[in-house]
Amino acid sequence: MAGKPKLHYTDARGSMEPIRWLLAAAGEKFEEKFITSREDMQKIKNDESYMFQQVPMVEIDGMKLVQTRAILNYIADKHNLYGKDIKERALIDMYTEGIADLNQLVLQYPFLPPGEQEASLAQIKEKARNRYFSAFEKVLKSHGQDYLVGNRLSKADIHLVELIYNMEELDPNVIASFPLLQALKTRISSLPTVKKFLQPGIQRKPPLNEKSKEEILKIFMLHNEIVELAESVGQDESLMFQKGPKAEIDGMKLVQTRAILNCIANKYNFYGKDIQERALCSVFSVLTSADNAGVMCNYHKTFRQHRPGLSRKALNPMTSVPITQRRKVRQARGEEVEDRGRDYHDVATASEATGCMAHTGKEEVPPCSGLGFTCDSASEEREVYLAHSFGE
Repeated sequence: MAGKPKLHYTDARGSMEPIRWLLAAAGEKFEEKFITSREDMQKIKNDESYMFQQVPMVEIDGMKLVQTRAILNYIADKHNLYGKDIKERALIDMYTEGIADLNQLVLQYPFLPPGEQEASLAQIKEKARNRYFSAFEKVLKSHGQDYLVGNRLSKADIHLVELIYNMEELDPNVIASFPLLQALKTRISSLPTVKKFLQPGIQRKPPLNEKSKEEILKIFMLHNEIVELAESVGQDESLMFQKGPKAEIDGMKLVQTRAILNCIANKYNFYGKDIQERALCSVFSVLTSADNAGVMCNYHKTFRQHRPGLSRKALNPMTSVPITQRRKVRQARGEEVEDRGRDYHDVATASEATGCMAHTGKEEVPPCSGLGFTCDSASEEREVYLAHSFGE
């Protein structure tokens, strides 16, 4: 008989906290091995049992899994928290990816420089109310059921309630205007397993304080960097979370790239024969995302070289920096680039073009085709978040 799952991470929330929540909700007891120093992280880099030399890592059912989403998918599959068919799985994936997007901003917030926290907090609150929580309220209202998908508990419900708790630490009234989300929070919090998990001093980690923040910085300061591209696509209500890409498939309108890929893989039997194979597929498939993140990082370093005036904070791995990219003029169609004289760069794009050409005034930098931009002239602003990755 397999022992308890063993969680390898720091004694903090970070990328491991959704895993703790899901295990707790499923009633599966677990133990933890904490990383407490940079030396511990160095040992991980030399330990072959840590694939990709990173955490979170979970030992479970004879496997050593890394990559947060792969771990969450395995646990959800194991405990029947992942829908009854591929359509329900696609919706669950889409919802959880949106939850993860907002939760990432919440996790980054304590590490921002003090001078940037006020503006970032206002942005987080605005997105929580107007993009994410409003979308989930609409989902619950649309079918009138107790849970987000299939009228039964799934990992999407658990992750959403975790996010609500995290947001309420920043804004106690964040769901005051969303009665269905309030009811969902009460419903999930009343589950005996979750109720026990939420008791202070049990297994849910507290918010970061200055001491714990400094410890995290010491452990991860020189660890992986990633770039996340968050795209806004106007006010199209068919786009959940107001984001692309979108795929219309089997009567569904799906956003979130991973959710779309998982749906297609499930439909055509490219996703393994059982939950262990699916977990391994999830682990390996993250290499594509990692490669793309590396391309994005190099792309913005190129901008830094071509535009010395661009603030150095844009390359700070501990900072979430919104960079406004004006795209009113599409150089790819032969039109002039409008230079507003700001300390940002203009990106000229066209959906008809084979790639995108980035410009800063009259300066040209290498093409950025394949970097994940949605070439949609109706969308005038994009936000690029340069984020520190705590192993994910």
